[in-house]
Amino acid sequence: MLEQRHRWRLYRQLTAIIMIAGLVWAFFSDALISLCARYVPAFWLEYLRGINNILLFGITALFLYYRIRKQQQLLMLSEKQYRELFESNPNPMWIYHRESLAFIAVNEAAIAKYGYSKEEFLAMTIKDIRSTADYALLDEAIKRNPGGLKEAGMWKHIRRSGEVFPVSIVSHDVTFNRQNCRMVMATDITRIIQNEQKLREAYQKEKKLYNELAVKHQTIQQTEKENRIRGQVMNKINNLVIIVQDDRTISWVNQAFTDFTGYTLSEVSGKNPGKILFGPETDPEVVDRLISAIGQKIFFSGELINYKKSGEPYWTQLNLSPIFDEGGAFQFYISVETVITERKEKEKKILAQHLALQQIAWSNSHEIRKPICSIIGLISVLKGADDQQDRNDCLSALDICAKELDHLIKDINRKVEYIEQTANYYAPQS
Repeated sequence: MLEQRHRWRLYRQLTAIIMIAGLVWAFFSDALISLCARYVPAFWLEYLRGINNILLFGITALFLYYRIRKQQQLLMLSEKQYRELFESNPNPMWIYHRESLAFIAVNEAAIAKYGYSKEEFLAMTIKDIRSTADYALLDEAIKRNPGGLKEAGMWKHIRRSGEVFPVSIVSHDVTFNRQNCRMVMATDITRIIQNEQKLREAYQKEKKLYNELAVKHQTIQQTEKENRIRGQVMNKINNLVIIVQDDRTISWVNQAFTDFTGYTLSEVSGKNPGKILFGPETDPEVVDRLISAIGQKIFFSGELINYKKSGEPYWTQLNLSPIFDEGGAFQFYISVETVITERKEKEKKILAQHLALQQIAWSNSHEIRKPICSIIGLISVLKGADDQQDRNDCLSALDICAKELDHLIKDINRKVEYIEQTANYYAPQS
């Protein structure tokens, strides 16, 4: 950059020297030729004046020719660079006439995304890539556009095949071929919307599961009140059931408990359930609340980690109910546990997906907007720049913004792929 500035300074200095030299020569050359009149015949004197005029005119003409040619080359180079920035943009871009709405120019990304050829695009208007139901909204949006950079929000566009897909639109007013136009960049947000839908569906499934568990728990409570028989009824349910006496020792477990944990009734009978089932990852706060509820002989519900006989941890929803006889005397505790390990793993994955989606949304609304605004602003500066150095500075800044935008888009794609992988992990297997 410093070298280019030095060259431009030398070029201006050389131009000034040539102009000064030309003025000096034009002013003094005729006087010098007149001094030679006493030594040179009149014929040669006129001849010298003619050569002097031709020489002065030729040098001036050559200098002007060189300057005009240099400016033409710079203009052609600038136009080429502008077109390359437009054509090579990875997002679909186009320029349309603000009054007729006709496409004036489209880039390769738009041709690939929408399926129309360049000639087909140039014979269309921006209404042709939308459904007729959106025409009124489009007209209103165009009228409300105050000019300058404008985020037009989400729209539905139509490919040549008839497929409808959502896009996010950013536009800016430009002058193109001496016409009042608007440049538009469209970003396909299909995958973002799909992932948001998957997250909502996952949340609804979890909510339904929770409601089912609540109903199931209520059913168990009603059964406990109506029927305190342990035996076969409790052995038929899938939940892990433990009967704990007032001295906090186990007196009975159902078959589901034995099948899942590996402990038989004889192994756990007369022992404290906490000493058998609790381990290093069991939450001490939940244990303290459980102990407090037992001391007060009140209902307790909580989630904690227990351990099988093999040492394998598992998440459980523990519901502990004190059972009283008809006279109100305490008899025993009944602990009904629902294994929720799979649900906890899903919650963890859903939380990770939610955080990733928050980061993607923040990138679209903040990080991506920054380089896009910089690019559009620099393009406007380039159009009005007369100095080559200013143009080179703007092109360097445009290169930095383009690389920054490319990095952000790749980062968003990686996050979207992560969300898809976790969503597919929990998808039903055929």
